[in-house]
Amino acid sequence: MFDLIADEGKLHCLLLPEHGLFSEIQDQENVDDVRYRGVQCYSLYNKRMKVTGAEKYMAQGCDLVVIDIFDVGVRYYTYSTHMFGLLRMLDTYYAGMPVMIIDRINPAGTRIEGTIIQEEYTSFLGASGMIHRHGMSTGQLCRWHIKSNKLSINIHDVTFDTKYFQFIMPSPNLPSSESLMVYPGQCFWEATTLSEGRGTTRPFEIFGHPDLTVEKAEQISQMFNQKILKLAFLRPIKFIPVYHKHKDKTCTGWQLSIQNHLNPSCKLVSITY
Repeated sequence: MFDLIADEGKLHCLLLPEHGLFSEIQDQENVDDVRYRGVQCYSLYNKRMKVTGAEKYMAQGCDLVVIDIFDVGVRYYTYSTHMFGLLRMLDTYYAGMPVMIIDRINPAGTRIEGTIIQEEYTSFLGASGMIHRHGMSTGQLCRWHIKSNKLSINIHDVTFDTKYFQFIMPSPNLPSSESLMVYPGQCFWEATTLSEGRGTTRPFEIFGHPDLTVEKAEQISQMFNQKILKLAFLRPIKFIPVYHKHKDKTCTGWQLSIQNHLNPSCKLVSITY
């Protein structure tokens, strides 16, 4: 999208989310301001400058804002947080600025799961009022936030034509449609000592721990597969992360495969362990 606008000579600036312009930067790593094709790119995740959202100066000189993000359908994915912050900034400083939203479908589907985050736990990783797995498209997500926060934003939805869909990984550790399907539940492992598969070629599908035995992994997979085989399948494996948790250590664990892609309850699958 931004290349097409740049080709017309009408691209004023770009706003870079947590993982950078081309999804090349790892989670929680600093994103610097850069230039692309001579266009200024402002970071929304510049930790050195303590920037984690849109600032007033970033929209100066603009006559239209285009939002085109690849959200993945869960509240702790930070692209939605960046988007909400941009909408609030525009409402505060640029009343009447037209906003065009490329209404991408939710790659995790329309299923809704989990609970609404408690207000005392809201943060950059969980916006106020958000449910765990929201099931909304990009446009629906924007309209929900605008209505919930009583913003005065002039938005125009542009339906994304799935006929021309090409998968572009939204971040380094979501490299495939399979990883997107398991991410809503498998991301829970980040809060534990288990590796969630970062540092492997199948993050979130693969998970485990160096201290886990093969016998235990096989026992758990047998119990899991008997209980939930129609939804998913757990295969015992060994893997070695090349970075992140348990870097360069041999881990025993599993690979999770979703069997029912039409109606996967990813949160249910992940908590069944």
